[in-house]
Amino acid sequence: MQAGEWNLALETLCNILIEEEIPINFKAYELLQEVGNILNMERDTWEMLKVHVTP
Repeated sequence: MQAGEWNLALETLCNILIEEEIPINFKAYELLQEVGNILNMERDTWEMLKVHVTP
């Protein structure tokens, strides 16, 4: 993030959450989705996190 690589930072965060099967709440998922949309990223970046969303 310090280097201005926002897309890479979000992609890395999502990959870690997916690989480590870390549960996230719906609000966190929405925030990741919002940031991804602002950065014009592919939806696949965060969509795979849906299975890790807890109620």
